[in-house]
Amino acid sequence: MILSEYRSDMGWTSIEKPKSSAEFNEWYLVQIEELRDDTVMCAQCHRPFFVSDPETSLLVALEDEGDEGFGINATVVCDACIEEHKYYSEAKRCDLCGVKHTTTYPSPDGKVYCLSCVQTEDEVKSCTLCHKIVDDDSLTLCKKTDGTELGLVCEECIKRSNICPACLTYGAGLRYSYTALVDGKAKKIEICSSCSDDKPSITRCSICREYFERDLLEPIGVIGDVCCHHCRKAIKVKCSSCGVAICSKHNLCAMCQTGHIRAWNYVPDAFTFHGNEGPYYGIELELTGFPNPNKREDRPRGKKLLCALELYEMSRGEEDFYLMVDSTTNGGFEIAFQPRSLHSWMTEGLIMLNKVVAIARKYSAVSYKGGSCGIHIHRSMTDITTGLGLATLFYSVQALEPYALILAQRTSVSNYVDIATNVLTVGEYGNFVRMKKFFPDNQVNNDAIRKLLRESKKWQHDIGKDHHAAITFGNGKKTIELRIFRGTLNVTTIFAYLSFYHLLAEWSKEANLTKLMKWQNATSWLNFSEFVRNQQTEASVILQEYAKTKGVLL
Repeated sequence: MILSEYRSDMGWTSIEKPKSSAEFNEWYLVQIEELRDDTVMCAQCHRPFFVSDPETSLLVALEDEGDEGFGINATVVCDACIEEHKYYSEAKRCDLCGVKHTTTYPSPDGKVYCLSCVQTEDEVKSCTLCHKIVDDDSLTLCKKTDGTELGLVCEECIKRSNICPACLTYGAGLRYSYTALVDGKAKKIEICSSCSDDKPSITRCSICREYFERDLLEPIGVIGDVCCHHCRKAIKVKCSSCGVAICSKHNLCAMCQTGHIRAWNYVPDAFTFHGNEGPYYGIELELTGFPNPNKREDRPRGKKLLCALELYEMSRGEEDFYLMVDSTTNGGFEIAFQPRSLHSWMTEGLIMLNKVVAIARKYSAVSYKGGSCGIHIHRSMTDITTGLGLATLFYSVQALEPYALILAQRTSVSNYVDIATNVLTVGEYGNFVRMKKFFPDNQVNNDAIRKLLRESKKWQHDIGKDHHAAITFGNGKKTIELRIFRGTLNVTTIFAYLSFYHLLAEWSKEANLTKLMKWQNATSWLNFSEFVRNQQTEASVILQEYAKTKGVLL
């Protein structure tokens, strides 16, 4: 490794970087012989002087550059400047190599050593970080974050440097302390962020913000979820809804005051899938109709709050559903059901859905009459992954557009009365505007199909960002969301919606995209109707019975 060495008389020169005390001493002897009986420029006063004693005039400062060796700053100073300036006059000779250094390290026995001897000579024991020479017993072997050896480190550096006292890793992350039971007594233990991965039970107290082992904390409803023993003593009241301890003037904890209604963009850490095998369907049911609607309220009131709390009691752990804010519902909220297979929806899901609807009606909630409310159904994509398969499913809805909107109980543009303002409002639901940009009706040929498949990423991106599209991507492009259905609290209608989407997806797997895009809507509907009749499944029966009530032949 070539380094740049500064010599006041020669400027910058390139030399081989020494990596040991022996290599440094070899370099030093060469410099001494070059300077002996020579006239050079003083680095301090910049006057030429005759070097009679190079070992006195040559001052060296070393820098530790790790595996690359030692960086050298060699300075030649006249005797007058050495006596006048403290920096030079206090330079000391290393007791091991004999070289005069501007920076040396004292040992407990009164000797001083240079950096190269401290770092490379076995007889000198020093701290890797501060280079302080100490007794061997007071040094601890530490490691780097990649697992390699850092070296011996003194106790002071372990305390003040970024070294975890538990795993002795340098640079492992910020340290923090937590309280744990050790031999039956509470004791503070310091660890780094890496060590915390091995201790998943460590949690903050929501009030004092100190870390504790999870077993030492109790559930509360103040700011977070848990509190320590000391903070618990200050809390005397319990939430009238969930029963956790609170310290508030309200009879509800902070979470229950919100009705446990999550933010509009909330996504669970993990979804709960019901049923043995897919495809899985997740339903979003929008509710409204509560008095004094306020789209931006953080604390619901009256029937809305009571309805949300009773629904929360049904699914405390969000294993069946959770509640979310939805600004399009005029002061209502959305019930997002966990994904279920079709069979699970027809069995356990039916019982759950009936209970949910009963609670909603108990508090005068509406969905169909709300006008702006809808039902959105997400479908898993595990069985439809190719560009052709996705294109066929997306266009299948468009191919059946007028009939699908009748079954969905709305047209592409619906008028409704805004509950808050009592003004007639135009609302767009399930539009096909962006889709028809890529999927033109009855104007297609084989070349157009090939172009559509080549540009699948483009149309998927454009349609996916249209929140009002009839069919789009949801949950980070992990589901396909059908958004055309008008909201309802009629369980039979909800299952008809679900059956329609399931049969539509199954039909798209067998359909020919070129033919679909050439056919008229009526031709596509006849083909779909024949497919439904041939299925002879519970879903096909439900859809056929429902279609009769809407005056559609299926």
